Amino acid sequence: MPEPRNTTGTSPERAGGGLRPASPESPTIWSDHVDAVRIVLQVLLVLSSMVLTLFILLHKGKGGGLSDMFGGGMSTSLGGSSVAERNLDRFTVAVAAVWAASIIGLGLLARFAS
Repeated sequence: MPEPRNTTGTSPERAGGGLRPASPESPTIWSDHVDAVRIVLQVLLVLSSMVLTLFILLHKGKGGGLSDMFGGGMSTSLGGSSVAERNLDRFTVAVAAVWAASIIGLGLLARFAS
């Protein structure tokens, strides 16, 4: 009787996929890296949330807000914002971008790493 032919295109020892998924008892290097990235993104999210809250509270509103308490209301310029206020705007946007990137990164990890 002839031996059955291998029609899968793989060698007999690799038949059946060859790469088995890791069991929960044996974590892989991949899962270690994913855990490290997740921890870094979570720390970055917490820090950027606190800094973003602080920067938003320091902005000068119609009534001055908390920025008056720290001397931010001292500068009066006619028709334009001060250099400090523009720099605070830039820093706030930069921290908001870091915050949004960490949210998106954590969402992608939750979606694809599990």
